[in-house]
Amino acid sequence: MHDDVSALIDIDILKEYDGFVIGFSGGADSMALLICLADLANEGLIPKERIVAVHVNHNIRGDEALRDRDFTKEAALKYGIAYKEYSGDVTAFAGEWKVSVEEAGRIYRRSCFKEAAATLDAKKVAVVLAHHADDQAETFFFRIARGTGSYGLAGIKLVTVQDGLTYLRPFLHVRKSELISYLDAKSESYVTDSTNLDNDYSRNYVRNVIIPELEKLNPNVVEHVISLSEQILNEQEYFTKCAKDYIDTHVNTHVYGEQYLDCADFDNTDGVIKFYIIREYLSSLGISLKDINRSHYEKMADFSEASDALTLPNNLKVIKRYKRLYVETNDRKTVRFSVTFDEVSKEIADKIGKKTYTKIVDCDKIGSTLVVRRHMEGDYIIIDKKGTRKKLNRFFIDEKIPVNMRDDIILVADGSEIVWVVGYRLNVRYYVTDETTRFIRLCAEE
Repeated sequence: MHDDVSALIDIDILKEYDGFVIGFSGGADSMALLICLADLANEGLIPKERIVAVHVNHNIRGDEALRDRDFTKEAALKYGIAYKEYSGDVTAFAGEWKVSVEEAGRIYRRSCFKEAAATLDAKKVAVVLAHHADDQAETFFFRIARGTGSYGLAGIKLVTVQDGLTYLRPFLHVRKSELISYLDAKSESYVTDSTNLDNDYSRNYVRNVIIPELEKLNPNVVEHVISLSEQILNEQEYFTKCAKDYIDTHVNTHVYGEQYLDCADFDNTDGVIKFYIIREYLSSLGISLKDINRSHYEKMADFSEASDALTLPNNLKVIKRYKRLYVETNDRKTVRFSVTFDEVSKEIADKIGKKTYTKIVDCDKIGSTLVVRRHMEGDYIIIDKKGTRKKLNRFFIDEKIPVNMRDDIILVADGSEIVWVVGYRLNVRYYVTDETTRFIRLCAEE
């Protein structure tokens, strides 16, 4: 039995998991997957008590969907696999979530898989899906037709992680014809989704028309696509490693909590790596890359303008300032400071020394009353012992502080003169000297 299964399934990728959720539609692909995992469980290679077959009804195909539900339930019972059915109005979800019906179905299925995984008493759970070599080839040509870069041509991956859940696809090197032959040899039936025969759907047209026509030119076209996708994936892994190395040394955080990618040396960076750097940076922020295309990446990588702002799909805003890339996300963390000040003795002042968030100023140089506030028109700061004034807006520019962050910055002001830009610098005119007799301590706390 083991040899029969291992001819189809990549067993090695299952070994580190002790819980399995099977995406089970009842079609030939998922039926073969269910039987393979049941056989492996019967041989003691994986724990049968921690396998659950999940069937998701999208409530689109009426009686046919009910037929599939009944079939999958009986099949799971026949092979001794636990079964869970989920039912949702995917068409309504699409309207509510403002996505296509196809995307709504994908989102709903993943939520069902995640919920089912949580019910398994297992340390490490994986969702096992029945994507096969024909699916890989279909995805390859479909993405070419829609428009994609090399990243999209790597196709479906053997192992992926999304929302903390691992997805495995152990059939990716298996042709669908092999899966059907496997089921025929076992005299096992399966269901067929009638919508898969409708060539008005783009993917069906690729599957049912384009690939068969290409196979007339070369019967091995699917195998060649698989080989090319693997080559592209290997190249991507190399470029991704280079991008991550760059990010490790170029991601910084402003005093006030705003994170950015430092792109100061982008002019000396190859265009291919720029694409991967930005892609990996967005991914590290938890941003979905699904609707971001090549032109978006090119705009983000172009720092020929001094500043720019881009609105990307899903209302994502990217700001480019001073060779730095800022991404505004919903979970943006902004640091807030409160400032206190009190008069202290010379002994205490001497002990404080140089600190970022505690400053000592000469009390006698204060002209009016110290006020903690945001920036205002006419603000300035003294930057050297010659008494050189710098407008605060100019100071912000020189410090490369983006416009959208300037309202967050806390100032200690003496009229229009800024005593301290909290987190950045102290006005030189307020420095203590040997002649200072009264000391004011300024202390900022997050």
